[in-house]
Amino acid sequence: MRRVWSVCLLFGVMCLLLGCPAKKPKKAVIVKKSQPKKPRYRPPFVRLPPKVALRENEVYIPGGSFFMGPKKASTVSPDQHQAVSPHHLVTLTRMFAMWKHEVTQGEFEELMRYNPSHFRNCGKNCPVENARWHEAAAFCNKLSRKHGLASCYLCEGSERNVSCRVLPYFRGQRYYQCSGYRLPTEAEWEHAARGGGDEPFYTPAISKWVDHSTFARIAWYADSSLVRYKGGVQCPERISQRSVWERHQKEEERRCGVHPVEGKEPNVYGLYDMLGNVFEWVYDGYTHLDKLSAKDPIKGHEHVNRVMRGCAWLSSVTYCSVYRRFWAPRSTANYLLGFRPVRTLWKAKSQ
Repeated sequence: MRRVWSVCLLFGVMCLLLGCPAKKPKKAVIVKKSQPKKPRYRPPFVRLPPKVALRENEVYIPGGSFFMGPKKASTVSPDQHQAVSPHHLVTLTRMFAMWKHEVTQGEFEELMRYNPSHFRNCGKNCPVENARWHEAAAFCNKLSRKHGLASCYLCEGSERNVSCRVLPYFRGQRYYQCSGYRLPTEAEWEHAARGGGDEPFYTPAISKWVDHSTFARIAWYADSSLVRYKGGVQCPERISQRSVWERHQKEEERRCGVHPVEGKEPNVYGLYDMLGNVFEWVYDGYTHLDKLSAKDPIKGHEHVNRVMRGCAWLSSVTYCSVYRRFWAPRSTANYLLGFRPVRTLWKAKSQ
């Protein structure tokens, strides 16, 4: 024990005379502040019912009731008032699946073996346009046969000369019973575009439109549709984009056109480009909307003029909303016109 004390005492004396070894100072820990991530748009989750199997490109759209048409007549231009009014209740008794994007040039050409599009230089991932109503119906028939589903239309001819009409059994409200792919009814299209809301634009954050930049988040339209590929159409004079690339271009050299699908924010159901890029063919003939409430409405089986919904890359924001209605003869082929298919899943139990 004495030896231990002697060693400690000796070590203490040596520290006083020679100095004890200094302890290395601890390095200061620098805490990096985590920078907040930019908020990313995430559409609300829509629960898929059990035993519902979705195929490629499809999203689930629940059935139910909604108000069709604008809430206020003041939001409609005079030339459109009769077409969209009045604000009336509609009930869809069947849930359905809708393609999340417009049919692309690649998808159309793979199935139909030709491409009618004007903007082919845009690429295979751009929406097919310049397709007539008959060609859209023929595509739905071939898509049905590909997946082993029933055909909804009777088509004669081929390619650009094809002529289609709904099968006699599926006329009237039985159209909703067809299990194959088909063009959506006007009510189905508006219900899907609204995403459960009741605003002119389907994204709540911009339901009250402020400027062009906010609407450009969800749509390719007149003020956001500049393109660099060959074959674009001269942009309208009202275009207001001012990027570095545009400043070096003369007004007459600016070109607009379609853009690849899924390039903008989707709505609640996960649907892209319900507004902008191209107008979309629907099944219904162009007639005035009913004033009374309706279940599974469908109009104008024999009408030559068919309804177009949405808006296109050349449209001004004034003509872009979920309740706007336009029409064209079934034989019309235009670089503003495209489509997307739907198929009925089954009738809701609550109905």
